[in-house]
Amino acid sequence: MRILWLGTKLPWPPADGGRLLSFDTIRLLSRSHRVTLVVPDSVPAREAERRRAAGELAPFCDLHVVPVPERPRLASLARSIAGIRPFTIDRHRHAAVDAHVERLLRNEEYDLVHAEQLHSLPPPSSRCWERPVVLREQNVECDLWYGASRFGRGPLAWGIGVEARRLERWEAAAVRRSALTVALTEEDRRRLLGLSGAGGEKVVSVPVPFAATAEAGPEPLPGRPAVVLIGSAGWRPNSDGTRWFVESVWPEVARLTPGAVLHLFGDAGSAVPSAVLRLRPAPADVRMALAAGAVCAVPLRFASGVRMRILDAWSRGIPVVATSVAAAGLEAVDGTHLLLADDAEAFARAFRRLEDDPTLGGALAENARALLRLRHEPERAVSGLEAAYAQVVGR
Repeated sequence: MRILWLGTKLPWPPADGGRLLSFDTIRLLSRSHRVTLVVPDSVPAREAERRRAAGELAPFCDLHVVPVPERPRLASLARSIAGIRPFTIDRHRHAAVDAHVERLLRNEEYDLVHAEQLHSLPPPSSRCWERPVVLREQNVECDLWYGASRFGRGPLAWGIGVEARRLERWEAAAVRRSALTVALTEEDRRRLLGLSGAGGEKVVSVPVPFAATAEAGPEPLPGRPAVVLIGSAGWRPNSDGTRWFVESVWPEVARLTPGAVLHLFGDAGSAVPSAVLRLRPAPADVRMALAAGAVCAVPLRFASGVRMRILDAWSRGIPVVATSVAAAGLEAVDGTHLLLADDAEAFARAFRRLEDDPTLGGALAENARALLRLRHEPERAVSGLEAAYAQVVGR
């Protein structure tokens, strides 16, 4: 099958969940199909990074990186207010990418177009729509904006809520227009069906492919327990969760478990380092963070899709303490595969349990790896995506 894959960013290096998911899926698909990947890039100074990405991706796809200018935020906001398209969609819409895709379609034959996330869906006038277009929703985008509005502050929170409603209408229309929408969880599938009003055959759920055999970092981190939190300023649920954990949760954890040390990797927001809070740079290799003996904290207050960080920790045998929101869609059981905590007191009790019971972390990790093998075995997951492709191409 010849697949034209449209993305919003280079999937290499796989430093975040979205990149990791795209890279692994393309790598697995390339065993049986021909994949052409088109992505924009607005940072001219990253030529070395682009060359490295091209080398890493070359065995799996035909890579096209389209240079684009950075979208002015005020211009995108004006288009959103005018009702042209939502702010977040406009920020990712580039005429140069659309033109490049049209040239490819004139010169090459493709069986289908895969749009990775709502932002990369081609405009209605594109020749892409002359063949099946499959939209994979890594998240229900409008729900992320609704969540940001609930936990935001002041007039900005109100504005985010207005944008969420615009985005919901856009997202519903995109699901109806696409030949098929692929969600990552059953919860997201039901949500997309509900907001779009589309027939049940228009949205399917296909699990994330993720191997259960990765290794933890060999260098242990100090702390009993050593709590790892990987921050990210680029994704609002992560930045919100990091701020909440540092300001509201960690003081209670440190009070109940004095030997605990928080290792905050990447974006630290306004966190102040101390003896029990170590600020560390974003890891070039995630094993530096997910080290043997550590505990991974995932304190999201709003989210959608699948938390790749949890799957990554599971694959490395690292126990996880997460909010119910962060673990949604994973079919994980509290106390069997991970520990759930939705407030400061519950997080503190969870870390205390892990410290008091030396066998608990290992049992959680073993059960989580078994669930990972059952639900996310890579060959089985990519076969589900291939079946979805075959469904629309045959139709």
